[in-house]
Amino acid sequence: MNQPGEAFWVLTQELRELTGFEPAWVSSTPAEETAAIMEDRGIPAAYSLLDYRYRLSATFHSDSDPDKVLGPHTSGGNGSRLPVLVAGVLGFMGYYLPRLPYVAWKATREWH
Repeated sequence: MNQPGEAFWVLTQELRELTGFEPAWVSSTPAEETAAIMEDRGIPAAYSLLDYRYRLSATFHSDSDPDKVLGPHTSGGNGSRLPVLVAGVLGFMGYYLPRLPYVAWKATREWH
């Protein structure tokens, strides 16, 4: 892969001084980092990293245990899915409950 030239690194240093831009953000691609994780720790750790990057709300654990990636609706490390069910029911009710009077009115108008 082509490495950036000296002018690129000078520009990143100037950006860092002016805006706080971190040169490490462009020193390697996410694909290279994922490939390195996969080579060092295996495919489950790479999947965990990709899941972390996709959701950004998860916690990345690089110890090759993808079950330790915790989503936004899980509680702690016990893997409890009850909060997910509660969030689903609340989301369903929050979407349909305000519309229920209109849907009932519309149904009665169409049936009669």
